[in-house]
Amino acid sequence: WHRQEKRHHDDRLCFGCRTRTRAGPARGHPPSVLAALSPDLDDHPVRLAQCLALDAGQWRGQRVAPTPGRDHGGRPDREPVADLVHHAGDLLVFCAAFATGAVMTRVRDAWADGAPHFSAPFVARPVATTLLTLGLALAGVLAYFQLPVAPLPQVEFPTISVQANLPGASPETMAATVATPLERALGTIAGVNELTSYSSLGSTRVTLQFDLSRDINGAARDVQAAINASRALLPTGMPSNPSYRKVNPADAPILILALTSKNLSRGQLYDVASTLLSQRLSQVEGVGQVTIGGGALPAVRIEIDPTKLASQGLSLENVRTAVAATNANRPKGQVEDAQRSWQIGANDQASRADDYTPLVLRYRDGRAVRLGDVAQVSDSVQDVRNYGVANGEPAILILLNKQPDANVIETVARVRALMPVLQAGIPAAVDMQVVSDRTLTIRASLGEIQKSLAISVGLVIVVVGLF
Repeated sequence: WHRQEKRHHDDRLCFGCRTRTRAGPARGHPPSVLAALSPDLDDHPVRLAQCLALDAGQWRGQRVAPTPGRDHGGRPDREPVADLVHHAGDLLVFCAAFATGAVMTRVRDAWADGAPHFSAPFVARPVATTLLTLGLALAGVLAYFQLPVAPLPQVEFPTISVQANLPGASPETMAATVATPLERALGTIAGVNELTSYSSLGSTRVTLQFDLSRDINGAARDVQAAINASRALLPTGMPSNPSYRKVNPADAPILILALTSKNLSRGQLYDVASTLLSQRLSQVEGVGQVTIGGGALPAVRIEIDPTKLASQGLSLENVRTAVAATNANRPKGQVEDAQRSWQIGANDQASRADDYTPLVLRYRDGRAVRLGDVAQVSDSVQDVRNYGVANGEPAILILLNKQPDANVIETVARVRALMPVLQAGIPAAVDMQVVSDRTLTIRASLGEIQKSLAISVGLVIVVVGLF
């Protein structure tokens, strides 16, 4: 079986006919293809779609034309080379490849003309574009884990609080003898925007607020120097020098710990908190102040009966002098002879109520008047009006405040990581637990933000993939 084609007067080939000429498309085109296609498919997307949608079955049965005979005007005696357009299985591949090549050609032409589009270099270099996209995605992932977390923008002013105590002094006395000298010395520090003082019974607090540009560590050194300079002007009866903390008194505690025990008293719990835990927690990075509440240090309380005291011809000053003189830890000296020497050692410092009860105040009519005769002595705490409760049990509370420039999330995380070490260093009868954490709401909000970001990224990927 073979097929013959004849050349007509208009120099066109008629596919599928023998001796009869019929009207049809231009030469070289099957009946179902448009007679004239644009030389650039990228300029005519409709034509490109028509090419892609062409029914592959229309090309089946087509063969390469045989070699022309002698009657064909001297055409070369050669058979045409098989082309992809004659094979239905390769039609779609050919159209897609042709379209891609046309786009790349136009991009290169536009680049050569001197007026490239913004996306032209990215389309012309797909490998570089892919690597750049992956690099940007990786940079975004790394930057996400470096983002700071805080409840509000970091606009806190550097603030330092100075605390001074004088037991028994009235607020007026504290303001005149303690607060005034401190204010004069602290007011000379450079960069102070605001200085306020608050005086109460036996206590004074001076708060300094600095410029935002002032480093809080450098300001703390200046505050310590000012405190040392004002020490000569402060009362001599102060139990300790004024101290400072890098904390804003108006801020709420970021973490509250509670110490409870079924065997130890509140005074003993307070002693554990002040001697074992307070110093270690103050060393944590970001912690500005550690405050212990809900109790006081152990102490011996002497409740004097004024009637009995007057009947013995004594005054309160006589009792105070006798207690202070007897409860002194001083060297006792030594005893020696020509050959030997003995060092005298005695512990005359009382620590319990039983040690104070037999204390002699004076001798009257040949009889010793002891402290137990005019007063009631008991083991107690320094301040009986402080009381703390946690979960219905008596407890000592430890309040932690952060520094103005510290991150609340990171600071609380450091403290929680240190808690197992602290628990191992205190008596086994003491239970330490967290009763308040200010970061719970912040972490919940952070979780919602992370969920929203994940949903947004997913929606962007889906939309870009679809359209």
